[in-house]
Amino acid sequence: MPILAPVLGPGDAVVAVTLVSAVLSGGAALRERQYVDVAMSRRMALAGLVGMPAGLVLLARASESLLQGLMAVTVLAALVLVAARVRVPSGAATARVTGVLSGVLLTSTGMNGPPLVLGLFAQRPEPRSFRGTLQAVLCAQDLAAIVGFVVLGLVHGQALGAAAIGLACCPMGWLLGDLVFDRIRAEVFHRVLTVGLAASALMLVVGQLH
Repeated sequence: MPILAPVLGPGDAVVAVTLVSAVLSGGAALRERQYVDVAMSRRMALAGLVGMPAGLVLLARASESLLQGLMAVTVLAALVLVAARVRVPSGAATARVTGVLSGVLLTSTGMNGPPLVLGLFAQRPEPRSFRGTLQAVLCAQDLAAIVGFVVLGLVHGQALGAAAIGLACCPMGWLLGDLVFDRIRAEVFHRVLTVGLAASALMLVVGQLH
């Protein structure tokens, strides 16, 4: 999203990223299925459905500058919370709240990851369980969001073209991601996540300035 939003516009970027994410996260969730916390993933995915209609309204009616600003604020907030090692309370309530928020953000900005990351980190999972459960929730929410985009008539040429290019690049990205992940020790996992959020925030802020 930080790369595509300034190029395609927020609307087409949200649709394209969600289409690619559904395939990528679906494959990852299938491969990591033995590590998925099924109860947690179901809880967060269903909660996301509650927030998606509000996000669809924002996507359909808000200005491009407002949507890009929302993307920037989302990543910056996640960066601050993760970098400060803020721990939200664990349990079902946290999973549901972060799930609802992720649904709103997915269908408005394509960025449901930050609240899901915070919600899952609250459960203190091992890296493998974190990745598997996160991918399962992302896939379920992406598929539901795509239905909403189709209903609103947002799935069309430019978004589909960008998604096709993204899918063509997925195998290489997946390979590189696996090579990096397998070399990340549990004690530096938090640091890697923080750097990734910082890079995303920087790209969004630069996009806003232009």
